[in-house]
Parts: sequence; structure tokens; C-alpha cells
Amino acid sequence: PGPPWPPGTLGVAMCDPNVDRILGARSHFAVLEVEASETDPTALRRAYRAAALQVHPDKCSDTRAAEAFRRVLQALDSILEGLPSSSSEVHGQEPPSWWPHNGGKGCRCEGAC
Repeated sequence: PGPPWPPGTLGVAMCDPNVDRILGARSHFAVLEVEASETDPTALRRAYRAAALQVHPDKCSDTRAAEAFRRVLQALDSILEGLPSSSSEVHGQEPPSWWPHNGGKGCRCEGAC
């Protein structure tokens, strides 16, 4: 006997729910299926890779896969853009005076900062 799925539909049924979920998501966090409180860039990138593999146009034959793939990338970019990026934003304080390139006493960049 042949495979349990109709010819020419391999992968389509597995992709459709993911594409529908991503295109219907109301937030970037919902697109990546992470909690809105998630701030770990590694966890966010891991969730991005999982979602991107599900709807990548080369893997998913759904006609809307390319749009879903773009939304996954947009979700990651938007979330990462909103995260604190400097040590002072993360820790809530300025770097110590001896830290290189802070413009303070002990700065070794000879006036470039």
C-alpha cells in the first residue's frame, strides 16, 4: 500500500496550522510562541528558528508561507530592538570610571570618546 496521505499533499497539512497561527497572531510574542516577559535573546532566537523552519517557503508548500516567514523575522527584529542593549540599561547604572571608553577618569581612548 501507498502512503497514508493523498499524493502531492506531503507537508501541506503540517504547514497550514502554523501559517494560520502566525498570520493570525496579535503580537510579535505570539508569532514566536514565547511569553511577553521573555527577554533572553538566546531563547528568542531559538523560538525564531523553530518558527522559521515550520513556515520556510522551501519547506512549506502553503501559498502564504513566504508572508508567514516574513512575519516571523519581523517579530524577532521588533522584540530584539525593544530589549536593553547596553550594560547601563541592563544594570541601571553607569559603567565604573576605570572602564575603557566611558569618557571618565582612566579612559584610554585619548579623547576619542
